[in-house]
Order: sequence, then C-alpha cells, then structure tokens
Amino acid sequence: VMELVEGQALDKLSGRSSGPLAWEQVKPLFQQLLDAVGYAHEHDVVHRDLKPENIIVDAQDRTKILDFGIAKDLGSDKTKTGTGMGTVHYMAPEQYLDAKAVDQRADIYALGIILYELMAGRLPWDRTDTEYGILEQKKHGNLPSPTSFCPDIPPVIVEAIRRATAADIDERYSSIADFS
Repeated sequence: VMELVEGQALDKLSGRSSGPLAWEQVKPLFQQLLDAVGYAHEHDVVHRDLKPENIIVDAQDRTKILDFGIAKDLGSDKTKTGTGMGTVHYMAPEQYLDAKAVDQRADIYALGIILYELMAGRLPWDRTDTEYGILEQKKHGNLPSPTSFCPDIPPVIVEAIRRATAADIDERYSSIADFS
C-alpha cells in the first residue's frame, strides 16, 4: 500500500519550466527537502536519484520525495555495484564511477544542483551538452555561477550552492544539517 500523492512535480513548478524563483518562494520548499533527505540519512538511506521530477509539491505546498528505487542502505552491502546509477544532470561526480561507493554527500550534491536550478531557472549546462561533457564539467568543478543566469541570487545562497556542488567530495557539506 502506498500513499496517493496528488500535486505537481517540482520540475513543472520551477526551473526550466518557469524560470528563476525568488528565494522567498524557494526557501520553504527547499527546507522541507533538506528535512526529508536528512531524515532518510539519519536512517542510513541515500536516495541517489534526487531530481525535480522525483519531488511532488501538493496543494498545501508540502513536498514529497518519490522513487527510492535505487536508494542505498548504508548498513547493507546489497547494493548493485560496478555502474553509475542516477540521473546525469543531478548525480555527484563520484557517483558515475561507482554507485556503491557513495555516501550522503551524493544526495547533498543533487540537492545543490536542484537549488541551483530553482534559483537560476536552469541547469548549469547547455541543452546541447552530452552526458560525457556534463560529467567532465562536474569532475573538474566547472559549473558557472548561478548568478551568471540570475544576478539576484543572495550571495549566501550562491556560496551554499558552490559548496554543495563541489567536485571534491571532501569540500562538500558533510551533512544535511551543515547544508541547512
């Protein structure tokens, strides 16, 4: 039995569909995402495929995270290995090398890209970039500042995005609490 969640996917409410959102609009939705992912992490679950298409916003502006189909139980060794799993635009650089080796910081990276998209109204990559090209940009940390697409983003949010999406896993926030 599963809960029926009615609403719209986050990608239909923001980002590429409607352009940049104001921080006042993003903050309550994003805080809910941080709380939900933080709860999963407290229970040793890493989602590994966070993206706007897997987030529903209901009529009361409550967010629900969907599709834990490739989630990793950090307390288990029963995770498929040898391949990258997730959606290229949102996956952390280390995730495409070995999905089994990821930890909570892979979800933090995905949340950083989601926040980037909400605030900038687009992803950091051109629509014509290949998956390989995107992965190479991530690997080398070549993400343009979100202010190059939307100059009104508060500096503290730009810095949070930069740190959450750091190519070097050790430079990223180590926990959702730190990101929050």
